[in-house]
Amino acid sequence: MRYRAVLVTDAGGCVARQLTVSLLNAGHAVRGTLDHSEDPERLRTILSQYAPVDALEYVPADFGADAGWARAMEGVDAVIVPASPLPAVVGHNRQALVQGAVSAILRVLNIARASGVTRIIVASSTSAIVGGHIRDAEAGTRFNPFTEADWSDLASGRLSAGQEARTRAELAVWDFAMSFEEMGVSVINAGKVFGPVIGEASTGGGTGLIRRLMAGEYRDLPRIGFEGIDVRDLADLYMRVLGNDLSIGNRYVATAGFLWLEDVAQLLSAEFHEHAGRICRRTAPDIVLRLRAMFDGSASRALPDLGHYAPCSPARAWQDLGWRPRSATDAVRSTAQSLIAAGLLEKAPEAVG
Repeated sequence: MRYRAVLVTDAGGCVARQLTVSLLNAGHAVRGTLDHSEDPERLRTILSQYAPVDALEYVPADFGADAGWARAMEGVDAVIVPASPLPAVVGHNRQALVQGAVSAILRVLNIARASGVTRIIVASSTSAIVGGHIRDAEAGTRFNPFTEADWSDLASGRLSAGQEARTRAELAVWDFAMSFEEMGVSVINAGKVFGPVIGEASTGGGTGLIRRLMAGEYRDLPRIGFEGIDVRDLADLYMRVLGNDLSIGNRYVATAGFLWLEDVAQLLSAEFHEHAGRICRRTAPDIVLRLRAMFDGSASRALPDLGHYAPCSPARAWQDLGWRPRSATDAVRSTAQSLIAAGLLEKAPEAVG
């Protein structure tokens, strides 16, 4: 299906940039929303290296307020929200984070409906699927991978604030879809996003993780793992969902393999020798992280994922949409290559011992 214009929210994000490039190269007009801290002309200049930008425009709109959204929706046929709209600053207030995430996505959905838009694709996360479930990390096995039929266990008491926020936000999306059946809603539950950078390096997600590892910012590694996906393959899945009405009413797992953080560090050390001297390869005992979490907020956020083996299956996207992503290890490798090529990492001495 052809669209006059597709709205991409939070258009400065790493997934949104790659998606915008894919949409423009496919001939779609794109309107992106930016907050007031971002420079639209600078972003246009960056993207012009990857796609024609004549059919690209940016408008100001922030997830935290209604202003700008009605203008953003004018003349738009489809809306894509390619990143979970979590509030940027809420301190340690879990309730504020959860309420902010839910209200942000409902703001976009309701204004889209009022504007006559009837095709919406929303980013969720594997965090809304795998959280709170106990898995046997020592044996490294489980009977079945997680699928779109699974939901994070809100009653478990083991969810991080971010996991709870993403889960409740996605539940609100599906409540909205059930209340307004004319709205063509699809959801994509992505793993941690890796892959080449477009412009400056992201401070979050998989790109930020690789940058911190290769910059030597870890003194030891928590025993955590995650499903990974390359940003190019994630953008491809969005395009396939957008172009196939059979995807309406479905959620799709977007993953390409489970990785332990220790294995990621070992891969980077083995393949990028000039940077290996800074890459930590020591996994900390769980008790060390639990003690550190008592006074370190970043450590406490990792606690719900300690030892949590949570493989996911993207079989529905394979079957429904013919989607075939590259492996998660290839995605990690391409992230490091991209950061190096862009001059965003310094070389380090070879590791000793």
